Amino acid sequence: MVQIVKLNKKGYTLVETLVAMLIFSFVLIFMLQGFTLAYRINFEKLIKTEAVKLAQNEIEVLRNMDPSKIYDINNDGTFEDPSNRTDCSTCTTNPTVPECAVTRQVRNVNVKFGKKVIVVQPDPDAEIYRVTVTICTNYKKFNSDDKISHTISTVIAKDL
Repeated sequence: MVQIVKLNKKGYTLVETLVAMLIFSFVLIFMLQGFTLAYRINFEKLIKTEAVKLAQNEIEVLRNMDPSKIYDINNDGTFEDPSNRTDCSTCTTNPTVPECAVTRQVRNVNVKFGKKVIVVQPDPDAEIYRVTVTICTNYKKFNSDDKISHTISTVIAKDL
């Protein structure tokens, strides 16, 4: 009996399979890094959106108050001189006044926000107040050491 040997063998060798798996694993690793990066950027944007909502809500609460009763929550009820204005570094998520911290759930993670309200009365004779609300958190911005924060300002005047 004569055996016929086929010269055209169809199939993959073990080396070809291992090389293909190695290339495929590199592609998957880079795709996983891309998904992780997209998740981190999206999470940062969700935190920023929540900070904007909190700042807008606080401004609306202050707008609905009697202007003569607007107070600076971080200065124990005293108005702050504009020259003594501090930046967001005093906005902390662990304040001494409990009303200055808010916790919200962002994508099943409890995120603690700090709240700072500055009220300035530019003209003591007129009941016009410049209100600045800063919302901050301990989460850092992507590719930066700056913490995520949002500041919003408005002017509130007594009805004439």
